Amino acid sequence: REEGEFVANYLGPALDAASLSHLNLMIYDHNRGHLPQFVRDFMAVPGAEKYVAGIAFHWYDNQSFAAVAEVHDEYPQHFVLGTEACNCPGVQVGSWSRGESYGFDIIGDLLAGASGWVDWNLILDLQGGPNHLNNYCDAGIIVNNTDNADISYFLQPSYFFMGHFSRFFRPNDTVIESAWDGAVNQVYCVSTRSHHRNSRSPLATVCMNQADSEQEFALTDGEEYLDVKLPPHSIASITWGTD
Repeated sequence: REEGEFVANYLGPALDAASLSHLNLMIYDHNRGHLPQFVRDFMAVPGAEKYVAGIAFHWYDNQSFAAVAEVHDEYPQHFVLGTEACNCPGVQVGSWSRGESYGFDIIGDLLAGASGWVDWNLILDLQGGPNHLNNYCDAGIIVNNTDNADISYFLQPSYFFMGHFSRFFRPNDTVIESAWDGAVNQVYCVSTRSHHRNSRSPLATVCMNQADSEQEFALTDGEEYLDVKLPPHSIASITWGTD
């Protein structure tokens, strides 16, 4: 509630006075677990909600996609955005499981109503820094800048996992509702569609198989379907459907 009072009585009016009301103000910006109650307390402050464009959250405490969905459904007029995620502690060069954790989280957040997903770190060194608190973490790009060595870099699996989404999902795409089937076979999929003219554009789908075995399944969209076979611990991007 304190943040709501600050926005309603100080920050919001100050932005108006400085002709900066066009800026998108996001609230919360912390872990998902307490997201719904915080947002409700904030929005209950008279005059606070009108200054809010979006609701920001982090991934660190748990994978509570239900909390994201709850806020998205209660406040559909505000976008919900994952603004911080990273794997810690330290760097694990070539870690596929850390890439999978990104894919799982991105799919879960998008299906819950999030508008996007942001990695905390673009580039770090082999230690996982620099960091003024010695809170060393991983990143999609790791630079080898050790003394007396030629500078080189590694593209981590997490870099390529994110690429499946950023390459095929475009701004203003609509996320298509789909079944969250991972509880059965550890296969997770999310699809988006771009709307242009008056026709249906093809679907862009990212599917991930976290199982230790190959998985076969079908993607369906109305009367259209596509049979898919994914190797164990793999991720794939697929464009399909009506144009």
